[in-house]
Amino acid sequence: IFGEVGWSTNSGTPSDLYNFGYNLVQEAKSAGVKVFWWDNNKEGTGTNHYGLLNRWNTDSNNAEWHKPALLKGLIKGSGQTIDWIENISV
Repeated sequence: IFGEVGWSTNSGTPSDLYNFGYNLVQEAKSAGVKVFWWDNNKEGTGTNHYGLLNRWNTDSNNAEWHKPALLKGLIKGSGQTIDWIENISV
């Protein structure tokens, strides 16, 4: 198990975030390791901001995803597909 991993700031381009997520999951998967994303529901800049999903708005049809390019990279890296995620531009 790859315990807790996160992207702690809003630095980087959407492409950087996508590549980080994709490569992280691809490498872990090739080694037979499971990845658990650390999401502390904090969004913003600075340290300790690992929010990926706005937990105050979790309606599956209208969920607010912070760092959507990262989310797309994590999912695509796993080899899974989700229809709505294809619309996220990187």
